[in-house]
Amino acid sequence: MLIKNLKFKEVNLPVIKETYNKDYVYFGDNNLFPQETEAMVLKSTKQSYMLRRIRDMIIGGGIIEDGKSNAFLQFINNENGNETLNDILPKIAKDLATFGAFSIKCVWSNNMQSVKKIVYFPVKKVRYEKMINDDDFEYFYYSNNWQKSRRKENEPQRIAGFNQKNIKYKEQLMYVKMDTSLDYYGLPHWVSALNYVQLDWEISNFHLSNCLNSYNPSMIISYNNGVPTLEEQDILVKGMDENFIGSDNAGSAMISFAIDKEHAMSIDKVELNTSDERFVLLEAQIQQNLLSVNQCTNPLLMGISVPGSLGGREEVLESFELYQLTFISQFQKVIEKAFNKILNINSITDTYEIEEYKIFKEIENQTKEDKE
Repeated sequence: MLIKNLKFKEVNLPVIKETYNKDYVYFGDNNLFPQETEAMVLKSTKQSYMLRRIRDMIIGGGIIEDGKSNAFLQFINNENGNETLNDILPKIAKDLATFGAFSIKCVWSNNMQSVKKIVYFPVKKVRYEKMINDDDFEYFYYSNNWQKSRRKENEPQRIAGFNQKNIKYKEQLMYVKMDTSLDYYGLPHWVSALNYVQLDWEISNFHLSNCLNSYNPSMIISYNNGVPTLEEQDILVKGMDENFIGSDNAGSAMISFAIDKEHAMSIDKVELNTSDERFVLLEAQIQQNLLSVNQCTNPLLMGISVPGSLGGREEVLESFELYQLTFISQFQKVIEKAFNKILNINSITDTYEIEEYKIFKEIENQTKEDKE
């Protein structure tokens, strides 16, 4: 009997490297780490949901506009662009939560004294240029599809990094990352849990494959009066595949042939009770690790119910206040710092601020009334 050794795909941390025949720095062995990261998140129901929650918390109530000057409001309206900065905020918040970085294209005025337009730019498309320039300015490359970058329509294009002194380029790219200590690219805050994100999908895929590709008869009927020819057996096997594989065929009957009872087909059923318990424990371990890597100590903040917990409003609000202070605010500060830099260049004295997220607004209002 041949038994195959099943090997699971290993998820490795990205290798950031310079290659001799490319002008840009590889992000991952195949230069596709952001694309693979995005695909991994989309496959994981747990992590994709948690990152959406984090994105919503980063967005909060949007950019604070009350009491701001007309110049600030015009800046937020981004009148020369196709989107307001409030429209752009959810996109860069998502990128920051998913990739640990975001990017925007800034278009300068003719005299390079102000930024007249801001355009959202998907950070997954961006790669750093090697630092080999004599002018010490930063440059990037971008492609609509790095996986097929050899095609003419996806050929990497060069763009200057954001720098007011680089007067040769009116369009420049601002690349902003959470961890500024890293060389080149930003990394997602959850990078240490890549295996658990991948495992979340692998388990669901295992169950789906098991359901679609397994035989699911409810009984076995054996004919003990002879064995069919090889050709007839082949026809029977094909018929069994058509009639027994898949969830739609659960509960159907299986027929077997043998010379006598002593030579009848024997099938040993694999009990799945222990396996089911193992998967339940593994699911719980995945969830706990993803909560931990997203620095969430109270699952209720992610909409996850906790057995035995009433989840009172005071508990939720106190947990979120801590989460806002220690985690969410760090993302907001990165975004605020980037746009305040542009405001300063544009000689606008108002400050770009993001209003904090109001979790269960009605609960917060009721809590205030109770305290009064």
